[in-house]
Amino acid sequence: DQGVSFPLKGMLKDRAGAPIPGGQLVLEVTPGSGAGPVSTDSTGGFEWRRVFDKVGNYSIRVHFDAKGVYASAQALAELTVLLPTQLSLQGPAQGMASEAIPFQGRLVDKAISPIPGAQLQVSTDNETSTITTDAQGAFSFSRTFVPPGSHVVSVRLIPSGFQKSSAAERSIFILMPTQLTLEAFKESQVQQPVTVQGLVKDGAGAPIPNAEVLFSIE
Repeated sequence: DQGVSFPLKGMLKDRAGAPIPGGQLVLEVTPGSGAGPVSTDSTGGFEWRRVFDKVGNYSIRVHFDAKGVYASAQALAELTVLLPTQLSLQGPAQGMASEAIPFQGRLVDKAISPIPGAQLQVSTDNETSTITTDAQGAFSFSRTFVPPGSHVVSVRLIPSGFQKSSAAERSIFILMPTQLTLEAFKESQVQQPVTVQGLVKDGAGAPIPNAEVLFSIE
């Protein structure tokens, strides 16, 4: 890791606001070394790039070496170099309403080393809470969603010290739970018409018309 190259820019003007071209400046960075001379351009502007390879607070001072009728001047600026972070978030793509949906993730630096004890802000719909990463930079939480449809879960690092803010989000589609019931008879029979035919005769074998016949089915 060669650090971060950060541009330092400024302007050199006289008291009336007119630019001073060709002015010789000396820039100093504390802590550190590498102070270097730089000249202003035709518009009185200057730019100097400095590589910062460590996190921390830095003081940057610019001195103007006065010549002729110009008075000496200096300017001071403060710079905080932050630690790059990577924040991940995993969770299901779908879930059921009124059920707790689990999510998990991890916070690491640029070298993929865990960042423990970091404060994270979790936002879902109108609910916001704060959680903390464990010793491995990991975190987990669960959320319950009631209305069906698409929801967005976001996690954002709350910067503290030299940690750079980062965020991650994930969409989840919530389904409405349903219940389906079906009832049927345990037994059923298919009923078909039955035709019964016969002939009523007397003892001599002669037919007996208009006789009443009683049927019994068991």
